Order: sequence, then structure tokens, then C-alpha cells
Amino acid sequence: MTAADGGVSPRVRTAAVIAHRGASRDYPANSLAAFARAIDLGADMVELDVRRTRDDVLVVQHDARHRGLPISRWTHAQLCSRPRRDGKRRGRLVGGAPPALGEVVSLCSGRIALDIELKGEGDEADMFAIALAQLTADALVVTSFIDAVVTRCKQLHPEIRAGLLVASGRHGDGNRLTGVALLDRATACGADFIAPNHLLATERFLQRAAQGGLPVVPWTVNRPKRLLRFLCDARVEAVVTDVPNVALELRRNAS
Repeated sequence: MTAADGGVSPRVRTAAVIAHRGASRDYPANSLAAFARAIDLGADMVELDVRRTRDDVLVVQHDARHRGLPISRWTHAQLCSRPRRDGKRRGRLVGGAPPALGEVVSLCSGRIALDIELKGEGDEADMFAIALAQLTADALVVTSFIDAVVTRCKQLHPEIRAGLLVASGRHGDGNRLTGVALLDRATACGADFIAPNHLLATERFLQRAAQGGLPVVPWTVNRPKRLLRFLCDARVEAVVTDVPNVALELRRNAS
């Protein structure tokens, strides 16, 4: 993923910087202001989360619930009339009404590439219709924790890169998956890259991914020492971070 091409390339020597839910330490996460700030900082991409409302609007919203009810029970107008309370969660600002996906695409088109995380199944075609109405294929990356979503995205648009997100590295029964099993999952669902939680991206994991030809995109990498290590590792194609300003400065100094 580079500022120039918006995609993942195995030849990139310095990792791209992806602003996690925008510049989420400066403005509420997943807000238009957070995305605009990431653009101003010079991030290569912005990452955002997409869910579907009751009236079939794809909104940029991380949490599955709003005021105790699933997002799928709210219309977009209701979400806007009863916005999230301002506050802070896990180091990120939250608050305000979730923008529609189309609003974010309009803001970012021609200015920055998008890394769209799909939170549910069945939204793939509608997401592509909205995104590709204003973006070129090389300015879009899709990710999901759901293997079937990655597979469906590759079936619909094989030219657009899709990545499998992995978090705990555990089965549903609580038994830990090996790095090999996680990489096998990514390959089986047709992923172009694997996006592990940064704690999973150990030296052994990176070696195995490289051997299997899978680029690695760790998230959420926030500590400067770890950021610098990943930014300068040829096996890492991009880092997803809550502090894009820090990551960009480290990259400038390392180049």
C-alpha cells in the first residue's frame, strides 16, 4: 500500500501508513473530521468500518450496537438524531453521528486511498457499488474478519485487493490457532494479504507469511519502537495505527 498506488505491493521496502478510523486521537473515530485530518497529515490510507442500518444505508460505524440496540435496528436518520455521546474509548475519541459510506468516499476520492472493513456478510456488492462510483480499483482495499466476506469480495472484484483480519488466533472453543493455521485460512479464502493484531505479528509469523508469499499488515501499531520496527521491515506492507502523525514522522526519519 503506497500513497502513489493505494494498493499492496510486495516490492515496497518501507511500509505504508494507514490511519485507523482516521486520525482517531485528534477527532472522533470514523468521523469525517478524523478522515480529513488523516488526509492533511499525509497518511497513505484511511481505515474505516462499515455496517448496514435498518433502512439499508451503509454507515461508517465500528460498534455493533448503539444505545444498547444493534445498528441494524436503527435507521440512518435515527442514528443522526441520536448521535453517539462524546467521549474516549481505548485511546480514541468517539462521538457524533456515523457518516454514510458515500460521504466518506466523496471526501476521500482523489485525495487518499481507502481500507474498508466490512463487519457483516451480504454488504459486499453494495459497498463496491458505492466505493467504485468514485474510486479507482487501486485506491481501494477491503478487509474483514469473516473468511466468506473476503472470498465474496474476490469473486466480485478479483482486481481489488482483499485481506483477512485476525485477532486472537483462537478457535471458537478457545484453543489457540498456530500461525500456520491463520496463514492457511487467509490462503484458503483467497486473501491477498493477512492483517493480524500487532501482537500476533511475531518474527516467526512474519517469516512464515513471507515463505507463503502473503504480505502482512499489522494493526493497531501505536508504540514508536514497534512502529519503527514494522515500518522498516520489508515483510510488512503497511501498518494500521491510531497515531499516523507519529508513524509518518518515524518513516520520514528512517528514509
